[in-house]
Amino acid sequence: MSNLLSAGFDRLFKNRLFQSVIIIMFAFGCCAGLNVLSDLNSGLPADLSNALFSYSIFGGCVTAVLSSMFSGTEYSDGTIRNKIIAGFSRVDIYLSNLIINIISGAMAVVTYVVPYLVICLLTVGKSAVSINALITSALLSILSLMAFSAIFNAVTMLITKKAAAAVACLLLYVGLFMFGMTTYNRIQEPEFYPGYQMFIDGEAVEPEPIPNPDYLTGTTLEVFKWLEDINPGAQSVQIFLMEVARPVRSACCAGAVMVIFTLAGAVIFTKKDLK
Repeated sequence: MSNLLSAGFDRLFKNRLFQSVIIIMFAFGCCAGLNVLSDLNSGLPADLSNALFSYSIFGGCVTAVLSSMFSGTEYSDGTIRNKIIAGFSRVDIYLSNLIINIISGAMAVVTYVVPYLVICLLTVGKSAVSINALITSALLSILSLMAFSAIFNAVTMLITKKAAAAVACLLLYVGLFMFGMTTYNRIQEPEFYPGYQMFIDGEAVEPEPIPNPDYLTGTTLEVFKWLEDINPGAQSVQIFLMEVARPVRSACCAGAVMVIFTLAGAVIFTKKDLK
């Protein structure tokens, strides 16, 4: 396993796509920090937490790209077959790629966070948000990133064509994110809409609230909450907005998703005909 990881990281660090992603993420972090500083100078509400977790939105996309390109290149170059011929087990190959994908995604996130924090701490100062809320969002973002990595690693290790794997991962990310946005918005639906104000004989009459037909209750609401907690895309939305409603359950769900996709992917990969 150590030899696989050493060779994999060596190839990763020399990969131009990975280098480009690191540069782009660093630039995003700088721009986000400068935007917060600009808000401060303009008299707008400015806090260190404003864009701290923006990476949770595009972090999954970065992971999808890196995972598909890394594993896809191994297929196209025949590296996976060479590893098997050299005596490495398929499980070790699968797990080593997963570890590399997780760490590469984490490095991209850190590359965003570091310049952002440096700029904000030197200009805006400490956040008014509680440290517990920041730590909770940060820890859940790590677990969510690992869940994304496990999903995309399973996809790319089971699809031999690099282009097809890249498209599948990106479409899957978009689907998870859009579905996450939908479930989040449905849960946030208010029970009533404010009614229209009426005037009778020149006097304002208190309007009657209008029931919202999209308001969720009972079993339906609980189902949507579970869908929100299980889906890494929905977790990303909550982390970005710093509105993690059920942090413990969300963390457990992210861990479960990672374990399930890793086990399923590894089992299928061990039986896959690599031709």
